[in-house]
Amino acid sequence: RQMCIRDRSPSDPNGVATASEDIIIASGNATINSNTTCNSLTVNAGAGLTIDSARTLTVSNGLTLESSSITYSSLILNGSVTGTINYERHVNINGSGETGSNDLISAPLTGQEFDDFALANPNILNNGTLYLFGPFDKVSGDYLTYAGSATTTLDAGIGYRAASSDNGTFTFTGSANNGTITNNITNSGPTEAEWNLVGNPYPSYLNVQAFLNHDVDDTAAVVTNLQLFNSGTAAIYGYDGNATDDWTIYNLANTTASTVIAPGQGFFVSADATNAPLHDLEFTPAMRSTGTNDDFISGRNAAGGTLTFFTLNASTTNDSYETQVYFNDLASLGFNFGFDAELFNNPPFVIYTELVDFVAGNPEQLALQTIGMVDLADTTISLGLSANQGEQVTFTLTENTLPATTEVFLDDTVAMTTTLLSTTDYVFTPSTNLTGTGRFFLRIYDATLSTIESTLLLKTLPSFGTMAIKILSTLLY
Repeated sequence: RQMCIRDRSPSDPNGVATASEDIIIASGNATINSNTTCNSLTVNAGAGLTIDSARTLTVSNGLTLESSSITYSSLILNGSVTGTINYERHVNINGSGETGSNDLISAPLTGQEFDDFALANPNILNNGTLYLFGPFDKVSGDYLTYAGSATTTLDAGIGYRAASSDNGTFTFTGSANNGTITNNITNSGPTEAEWNLVGNPYPSYLNVQAFLNHDVDDTAAVVTNLQLFNSGTAAIYGYDGNATDDWTIYNLANTTASTVIAPGQGFFVSADATNAPLHDLEFTPAMRSTGTNDDFISGRNAAGGTLTFFTLNASTTNDSYETQVYFNDLASLGFNFGFDAELFNNPPFVIYTELVDFVAGNPEQLALQTIGMVDLADTTISLGLSANQGEQVTFTLTENTLPATTEVFLDDTVAMTTTLLSTTDYVFTPSTNLTGTGRFFLRIYDATLSTIESTLLLKTLPSFGTMAIKILSTLLY
C-alpha cells in the first residue's frame, strides 16, 4: 500500500512503516525523527524531507526525489539513508541557432562517474560520442564537452553546462552531501578570467543570503563568500536560458532572508584577484533550506515582491534585455559593494545603467543598480543602450514596486521627448547604430511635488536646452 505524507499528517511513518510499504511525500515538508524502514520513498516535486540527526531511513527500493520545470523536491539529510538515492533533476532543452537554450546545473547527488550517468540518461543531448555536458574549464576559458566513455566523477559544488533532448529530467544517483563543500575559485585563464561555474552541492535548496554572507576565514577577521568575488560583479549570476539575454542576478539588493536557489542549480561567480587565492568558496549545511522556487530559467521574482525596485526592458523583434534599479536604506548614489552588479558580458543588443555618482574606476555598465531610499523623490540615472540602426526598440517598465506617487520618466535627448514609463512604453527607431550612454536618462520623480525648481530641471536635463519648457509643462499636473 502507499502512504501519503502531507506536513507530518496522521499517516506519519516514523517508526511505524514496514519494509513492504511505499511512502509518498506529496506536499509540504515531512521529517523522519525516528528510525524508519520502507520499501521505497518518493518526494514529489515541491515537497521536502528532513532526516534528523542520528536517525536512519532504510529503503529497499530507493529514495527518489522528483522535480519539474517549475518546482523541485528537497532532502535535508542530517542522519543517514540506507539504500539508493536518486534525484530526477529537470534540465532545460537544447535550443536552436546561436542563442540556444541549455542549462547550468550541478550534481545534487555526487560520486557517480560520467559514463554511468550518461548510460542512465540517454536524453542528454549527444551525437553518439560527445555529450552536451561539462564544466567551464579555466585553462581553455571554455566549456568542456564530455565523451560518453569519460570516467570523470560528478563532484559536489561544481557547475556544469548541460542540455536535454526532451526537456525532461536527468537521474543522478549517489551520495547526498551534508557537510561543508569547498570550491577553489580563481581569477585565471585566457578568456573570462574572473568567472567560475559553481553549483549548489546539496539535494536541498540553498539560502542565498546565508551563502553570500558566510565567513570563510578561520581567524578573527571576517571574509565572506561575497568578498571573494570581484567588486563590480559581487553577486550570483544565474543563466536564464538565453545566451544573449540578461542573466538572473542575486546579491544583497534583490534578495530577502528567504530567497533560495534550487537543488542541482549551477551559477557563475567571479573571483577577486586578491582575496580568492587566500580562501576557498564554501557551502555549509547551515545554508540548506526547503523551498518551492524553480530554477533561474523561468525568471520569477525570487524576492517575492517585498523589495522596492523597477525593471526596465528594452526589446526588438529578435532581442530582449533588461536592467533593474533597487532602492535600499543601506545604499548610496555611488558604488555599493554587494548591491550593484555589472553586466555578465556585453552582447550586441544590451541595456544597462551607469552609477548616479560615477567615479572613474568604478563599474560602468550595471545590470543591477541600487540607490538609497531617500533618493526616490529626485534621481536621474544615465541609461546605456547598444542597438542597430533601423531596428525598432521598445522600452517597457515590466516590474514596478515603487510607491504609488513615484513616477519613472524616460528622457530622449536626441528626439527631445519625455515619456512617463509608468503608464506608456517608449518606442523609437534609431537612425544610426547606438552604443554607450548620453542619449537616454531615467528620472525618478515624486509626483506629489507641485512644482519643479529650475535648479532641479537644469540638473536632471542637462542636454535638453530649449526643450526645458516643453518638458516642464509635461510634468506639471
